[in-house]
Amino acid sequence: GIGVLIARGGWGPDDSVVWFKAGNNYWSHTQLDVGHFDIYKGGALAIDSGLNYGVDYGHDHHMNYSYQSIAHNVITVTDPRDTVPQPGQRPRPVANDGGQRRIGSGWGKSAPMSLTEWQADRDTYVTARVLGRQQLGDIELISADLSSAFTNSKSGSGDFSARTRRVERWYRSFGYDPVDEVVVVFDHVRASRAAFRKRWLLHTSEQPTLTREGFAVRAAAENKPGRAGGQLRGVVLWPTAPAFDTVGGPGREFWVDGKNYDDEGRIAALLADKRKNGHHSEPGAWRLELSPAAARADDDFLVVMLPRRAGQPAPPHQVRRLDTAAGPAVEIAGPRHTTRWYFDRQSGRGRVEIVSSR
Repeated sequence: GIGVLIARGGWGPDDSVVWFKAGNNYWSHTQLDVGHFDIYKGGALAIDSGLNYGVDYGHDHHMNYSYQSIAHNVITVTDPRDTVPQPGQRPRPVANDGGQRRIGSGWGKSAPMSLTEWQADRDTYVTARVLGRQQLGDIELISADLSSAFTNSKSGSGDFSARTRRVERWYRSFGYDPVDEVVVVFDHVRASRAAFRKRWLLHTSEQPTLTREGFAVRAAAENKPGRAGGQLRGVVLWPTAPAFDTVGGPGREFWVDGKNYDDEGRIAALLADKRKNGHHSEPGAWRLELSPAAARADDDFLVVMLPRRAGQPAPPHQVRRLDTAAGPAVEIAGPRHTTRWYFDRQSGRGRVEIVSSR
């Protein structure tokens, strides 16, 4: 299929909903968001940032921010030399967001109009390969090889669309346990050069706060069904000594490569007009960036996220880091059962087991 998982904890207004993408590119308007996930509980907690096309298709907010990987909950790997301008009669500089290959008609290449045309250029359009899917009761775990979202045969050749060669391997596993309200995200990334900066991104509407174990996010309550307000507790297990940065706030809502792409203030005016007319938009205003403390080619990221409604006590989950020969693992003792999640950095596959139930 198209490589999208949508799952929910139930059908009530207070239940959690998650979304995860690990599919190929099939059409021109697809954003550069392979590996992206959303989390919703009482409000949007982990979001897809940006305002669709901004003021208009092709404007700076669209091409430099909302279309690109930087506006999504993915991994970015930045090469400072990745500055080839968009070709044309007047070559156009594009923000170096450290993100995925630029695929689609807005980047100078038309969308495939048939299966034959798509197959003839698989090297361009293939951006993901699902390695495995495990369903254990209500638990979902998807493991995918997303390396081709960054790298194809033209990467490093000077081609604008294929960009510089920055990523040799990117595995991402996304797990969702609706029984105990748990989201688990594991990444193994191998950069082409150790000096290339890796960032694990999480976009939010409100400013995230740093905690002893990781981070916390909130979504304000609104007088609407399903919007009683939410909170997200984030536990960072890998990297072992992470560096955190929060980016956003007034004048930096859509910040990338040293500039705020708000179309010279017109995005704020457009949002105000939408709200005045009763339209609900969530372009976000903040992001959390998680990076390894030291530069190296290979890095692991393992983050456990626990959503809850606003006003509820902090989740009683006990999250314990485990080390195995194959790679990182975690034990999560929740209110209804204890699970263990294992990840193999060589094969890219994850596995979950229920250790005990209450």
